[in-house]
Amino acid sequence: MTGLPAWVLPAEPRHGVTLHAERMRRLLRPLAPDQRVATLDALPDGPVHVQFTDRLWGSSPEEAAERFRGLAACRAVTATLHDVPQPSDGEGRFGRRAACYAAVIAAAAGVVCSSEHEAQLLREHVGATGPVAVIPLPLLPAPPAERPEPRATVGLLGYFYPGKGHAEALAAMAAAGLAGELGIEVLGAPSRGHEGELDDFVRSAQEAGFEVEVTGYLPDDELLARSRETGVPVIAHQHISASGSLNSWLEAGRRPIVLRGRYTEEMDRLRPGTLTLADDDALGAAIAAAASAPHSTWQETAMPAPTTARALLDWWRGLAP
Repeated sequence: MTGLPAWVLPAEPRHGVTLHAERMRRLLRPLAPDQRVATLDALPDGPVHVQFTDRLWGSSPEEAAERFRGLAACRAVTATLHDVPQPSDGEGRFGRRAACYAAVIAAAAGVVCSSEHEAQLLREHVGATGPVAVIPLPLLPAPPAERPEPRATVGLLGYFYPGKGHAEALAAMAAAGLAGELGIEVLGAPSRGHEGELDDFVRSAQEAGFEVEVTGYLPDDELLARSRETGVPVIAHQHISASGSLNSWLEAGRRPIVLRGRYTEEMDRLRPGTLTLADDDALGAAIAAAASAPHSTWQETAMPAPTTARALLDWWRGLAP
């Protein structure tokens, strides 16, 4: 592949993958000001770089794979892979998604993922044997600001969908006897099709004695403000492999409580001291401890400058022509 590929932005606004693509383009612009920007519906000639998750490329994993193969048949395509398949997808969908991603990797001129954990998932479950570049999600820390008086709440940030960790956080809080002491803030909107399940979650939390606020979608400035105001930032996602929600907490200067796992341990090694790791059975105790020690929910050191754009440029330039 010669020259920088055109940067292809997904068409669906507000999707996490689209937000990632837009953020990365902002970081690439000063380093590669002449790089072209496009959409799948209006591609220039030459190589392209796309963001791939099957849900944005087709109504089924098979349709998504076929669409990608069609594009790669007539030009060099590199791709950042998102939402990589893992057994928690469910018995039927997992196999179909694994086959889809295997087809994408085979057709692509090169692929990137966002964590060593994701690369390992691709080797374990998709059969990836060739090189997979690992470039962590970019961090863009917000300017420092005075710390507000914390709310007596637990904040759960990002789109709501089953498995995101809302139910796990609620169960841990209830088991720890925190009803009446802490409320729950759902900082985000439900993913498409999960509106009813969010209603069920709110009802369950209220029945367990917790006050709940659902903010709905928040623009960046409002999300930053609410991320700083909530009492205890928590991520209880059971099958996390790369997390924009985690980065949002870090960018706001918060030190979230996260469930211990292969990905969160990797992020803790990458940025030591920025997370509070908790085992599943200790999540409630960790939340209670953080609520009584608000300083423990804030970063004490500055986040490093982002290096993801430079890493991506170096990777492109290292690909064989």
